[in-house]
Amino acid sequence: MNRLLASAFPSTSFDVSYTNYSRFLAFTDKHDHEATALAEALPLWLAPGDTIAAIDVGAGSGRLARTLCGLYGCGSDDFSLTLLEPATQAAAALEQEFAGQRGVTVTCQSLQELAAGSSRTRYSLVLASHVNYYFRDREEFFDTMVDLLQPGGVLCCISGSISL
Repeated sequence: MNRLLASAFPSTSFDVSYTNYSRFLAFTDKHDHEATALAEALPLWLAPGDTIAAIDVGAGSGRLARTLCGLYGCGSDDFSLTLLEPATQAAAALEQEFAGQRGVTVTCQSLQELAAGSSRTRYSLVLASHVNYYFRDREEFFDTMVDLLQPGGVLCCISGSISL
């Protein structure tokens, strides 16, 4: 089985602690643009009302999970969402925010751990926002993401560059 190796040297120069990450999200509006674009594009491929099993790889603050819940109706019998977040503080914050939300599961583990696990769940939507640059071998990262897809599923990878 392929193994992904997280980079010890992220491609950013800022402190990536959860506190600073949360502050970073608070002062930028680019994420609102991403959520808007996601809300406009996804229904073209995955119609609300379809049975959708989604996973948000590196869910972070849950900003795109909220968009998905708005689009597809968290709590609906037709929509389930797994929030995969390896950072314990971020996962705890997600647990608190989505507590009691039927169909939403927070999993505190890495993509490598999920891929190596015995459960080979396939998803109709695999979403990864700003996480690919934390992996040394991006080809393996994308191969793993594709392996998580159901036939005909949608892979949505949002990425950008950060100047140093």
